[in-house]
This record gives sequence, structure tokens and C-alpha cells, in this order.
Amino acid sequence: MSARVPRLEIDVQFLADDTMLVFHDSRFEGAASGAGRVAEADMETARRLRYHDGSPVAILAEAVDALRGCDTVLQVDLKLSRPISSRRVRLLKDGLAPVRDRVIIGSQSHWNLRPFAGELPIALDPTLHWCFSPATPGLPRTLGVHGLWDDSPVAGNTRFSALEYVETRVDDLAALLPAAVEWMVDIETIFHFEKLGIALGEMLGSRGIALATWTLRREEPAMKTVVERLFHLGAETIITDAAPAAAASLL
Repeated sequence: MSARVPRLEIDVQFLADDTMLVFHDSRFEGAASGAGRVAEADMETARRLRYHDGSPVAILAEAVDALRGCDTVLQVDLKLSRPISSRRVRLLKDGLAPVRDRVIIGSQSHWNLRPFAGELPIALDPTLHWCFSPATPGLPRTLGVHGLWDDSPVAGNTRFSALEYVETRVDDLAALLPAAVEWMVDIETIFHFEKLGIALGEMLGSRGIALATWTLRREEPAMKTVVERLFHLGAETIITDAAPAAAASLL
């Protein structure tokens, strides 16, 4: 907030007592003190934990309070994969109410975004359906003829040109969540489309969907080149853990 960033992305998990925790992983090990599954902990347990930099583990309400009175957009990456309950939908809507005019909710679990359609801006991360990865990503399980992991029948159809295939899948995935105003796509996948001669951001833009990309790491050796390529390919937002370095690379 002190740096006046235009947008801040945080990950949100639900605890067993429905407290909303600012946390990425499904387990505490590796990212904070303590151990065990985040979904099985409660507020009392979480309050005793620390991130690895020594700061206390935060809850969503604290992040929302920090954003009061500023223009920063809050991007909430909802990590819940099981179907969200009506109670949790209500809690999340109420928790974001103070910043509802500058918030966007994203997730790989498109089924958990539908309850927010029409009330809050939503963003689809299509990784569970469609992604590029040098190794088997887990889901999807099928490597298609155009180099993407994709379990759709069209992924293995050699009669589809790369452009026909990508346009078909964009329309397929857009139909899963028609209300999505943005897609969040990893950098490797966007650059794979570039090799196929496709600027994903432009294709999405023609359908009224913005492109955000993740994650530009601070150890990226050619940050200026990567940032410029991403913007050239139509990305409007770059999610990064090195925002000052990314911004400086464009000066």
C-alpha cells in the first residue's frame, strides 16, 4: 500500500471454523511455522503461527482493513477446490464488502466462482483444463498434438490447426464461466501459444476477456524482455513477486 501498487494479489484458504486465511499452500509445512492441513486448523491455531519472515499469519479481514482508503485493487485467489458452501459464499462476500468496488476473485475451481457472478468481478485460471508444462502436471493428464496438456477430445485431433484448436478451446472454457472478465494464465503457457503464432491476450480481448499472467519471479534473468513480450502478447496484468524490479525494467 505504501508503494501505491495498482493491484495486490493474495491467496485465501478457509479454516475449519470458516475463518478466511491469507495462505497459498494446503498445508502449513514449508510456508509457515506449524504443521498439518490448513483446512483442519482453526483461528486459535492459526493465530499462533508465523510466516517464514517472522510476521504473524494474516486473515482476510486484516488485508481488507489495510486496503481501506486507497485505490489498490485486491485480487483474491480462492484456493478452495471442494464445492463452496452457501455459508462460505456469504462470508466471503461480506468480508470483501468494504472493497467490493475494487476487488476481483479468481480460482482454478471455476465451480466455486459461479456464486459470485453478477455481484463481483471473477477471473478464471484454466490450468486444470489446459496448460503447458515440460513435465506431467497432474491435471490435465493428456498431452495434445499442439503441445498442451488437455483432456478435451479436440486436443488429439490432428485435423485441427493450432489456431482452430486454440480458438475452439478458448470458446469451450469461456462457456464454463461466461461471467469471467479475466483469465489468469501462467507465463509458460502464454509463451507456448506465442510459438504457435498466437497472441493469447489479443484472442481473449476480442471476446471481452482481459489476460493476467503469473508468476514473474524475482530470479528471472531477462526480466525486461519477458515483461515486454507479455505485454506484446496482450497481457494487461503481470502477477509477480518482484514488482519493483519488474517496473524498473521498463524504465
